[in-house]
Amino acid sequence: MTLRFRFIPNDCDTNAYCARMVEILGRMGSVGPAPRSWFTRTRFDAAFVSWYDNRILAPDGSLSALRTCKVVLRTLALRAQARKLIFIRHNRMPHETKRSDWRRAERVVDLYERWLFDCSLVHSPVEIATMRLYCPHPLYKHASATEPLPPQLAAFGTRAFYVVFGRIEPYKQLEQLIRAFPKDKQLVICGRCSDPSYLDSITRAAPENVTVLHGFIPDEHAQWLIRRSQGVVISHASDDMIVSASFFYAISLAQRVFAVATPFLRWASAALGDDVVLVAEDLAGLCRTVSEAPSGVPDLAVAIDQLFGDETIARHIAVALERIGLDVRVMESSSGPKLHAVCSSSCRDGALCS
Repeated sequence: MTLRFRFIPNDCDTNAYCARMVEILGRMGSVGPAPRSWFTRTRFDAAFVSWYDNRILAPDGSLSALRTCKVVLRTLALRAQARKLIFIRHNRMPHETKRSDWRRAERVVDLYERWLFDCSLVHSPVEIATMRLYCPHPLYKHASATEPLPPQLAAFGTRAFYVVFGRIEPYKQLEQLIRAFPKDKQLVICGRCSDPSYLDSITRAAPENVTVLHGFIPDEHAQWLIRRSQGVVISHASDDMIVSASFFYAISLAQRVFAVATPFLRWASAALGDDVVLVAEDLAGLCRTVSEAPSGVPDLAVAIDQLFGDETIARHIAVALERIGLDVRVMESSSGPKLHAVCSSSCRDGALCS
């Protein structure tokens, strides 16, 4: 009997991470849509929850007791709909947390994870703990270009450059990176920015070898830019961060990463090779690494698939499901082996399975 899953948030049309996780879970059972009401009688065997903890903050980034209570109540309502809850922990505390509230926010998320969920998943193997299990981050799909490149991107077709990709935010230390980046290397900073004053300060601070491209860029154009680059630069190692989405976007395209070291990136450098993930202890060291690194990227396809491929992710999710009393077996289908989740002998509510 196939198990029924729910993945939250349910925004696969706009969030590539959610779409990839739902796709992988679909190999193991059926993934149902979100109920229209928190008080629906629709039941699931397991619900996977991402980013609920972001809602504990007030608009100014401070920890809010009222919003924390609402998150707890919504999670308890979700527990009434799902027999098992699995928390996917992306950060130690929400990105936008005020520095003065960092430790309190981290403690709140720790308690939330421990008290309200049957187990949790984390995308870094160096962050595992009791009932917090490792699950690789999914790779992003390759996009095919359907429209011609805009002139601002096409101009980089004949240049050698490095790229910072993702939201343009103060915590990424972009102003410091601009000042320290080697003058004989080209840097492209590409992404959206929600703070016009910060965007203006970054743009004004950019010297001739740094280009700031602000705004939405379709996946196919972003992937062209990253593939064409000499590597993706990650200039921040904030205490709130467990893994970086920019890292996974880069390796999904078999591109090198230059980064300020974090525990996860040190592990990735050892796993993939220090000629693929080049880490330094600070921004100055990062910029020296960019200056000294040879050009060219080794063939990464096999290593990346072994570490972060869909089959590997499915096996890790299967371990988590088995840990909380759900069993996963390999069933044959017309397209080959398919992971299939079924009730284990400890399931006392077979009516949940369909």
